[in-house]
Amino acid sequence: MASELAVSAFGFAAAAAALALSAAILRAPRRFWPSVALTAALALVVLPGETFCERDHLAAILGAPFVALMLARAERAPVSRGWRLRPRLAAG
Repeated sequence: MASELAVSAFGFAAAAAALALSAAILRAPRRFWPSVALTAALALVVLPGETFCERDHLAAILGAPFVALMLARAERAPVSRGWRLRPRLAAG
């Protein structure tokens, strides 16, 4: 039981870190953050259901900041070197 709790805690922490890193990279206007944050949190935490913290779900969580980086780069938004390296490390 303790190991299941630890895995779930890791999943929630990883999702929170991925959302925070993605938000820092994208820097969207503040008026959009409540709806964007809620949608992203639901997609990463609630929608997986019973597959929460399985390998495919963790890959999606760890890949989310990389997708945010690619979106920022596609829009030609300035992204500092440090913010460019962090998602690459998470995505592997």
